[in-house]
Formats: sequence, structure tokens, C-alpha cells
Amino acid sequence: MDAAQDHLQEVLRMLASGLRLPFMEEPHGTEEPQGREELRRIMRACRWQRLPPEHVLYRPGQTALEVYFVHQGLIRVFNMTESGDREFNKSFVTEGQFVGALVSPLRAQASPYTARRSA
Repeated sequence: MDAAQDHLQEVLRMLASGLRLPFMEEPHGTEEPQGREELRRIMRACRWQRLPPEHVLYRPGQTALEVYFVHQGLIRVFNMTESGDREFNKSFVTEGQFVGALVSPLRAQASPYTARRSA
């Protein structure tokens, strides 16, 4: 497994552990010290980016190796007919949600979808 896959595996383990980030807690700001340390681990594993409108995160046929957390904006996940004349929405990913072709790198399969930031 290469470094990118190792990184993805670590992020997926953190997400699968049921970790709740401080901004998800109620009431706000009551996270315990252990939660802060978990958040620091996630922050170290992340690379922050500001994406321009219409930026494509991944396309059909690509193996997506990253998981994205949407801090602000909207990501549209969709596929197209073979002829390219129609698009079908799979999902809309909004602020506070994760997006990524999570099964793609784990099974070494290409994603059938496009994920693109909306304008």
C-alpha cells in the first residue's frame, strides 16, 4: 500500500470510530480533552483547500484517493449517460458532510461518478 492509501485508511478509521468533532457537540464547546486530541489527529491528517467554482474532485474512471470534508459550499455527485447528453444526480454534499469515492481505493476500482463543486 502506498502513502496515499495509508493516509486514506487512517482517515477512514477515524471516521468509522464514531468520532464526534467539537462543532457537532451539543451544547457547543463542551468536548472533553480526549475529543480535542482526536480532533488534533484529524487536523494533522488533513490538507485544507479552497476550491474554485466548478472544480472537479474526481471523474468517472479515476480511483479517488481522498476524502473531502465540506466546510463551506456544495458538492454535486453525478454520473452521465454514455452519450454524455444527460446527467443523473447521485447526491448533493453540503456543509458539514464528507464526500469521496470511499470504496474506490479500498477495492482498487474506479469511481463511476463525477464530484464537482457547484458555483
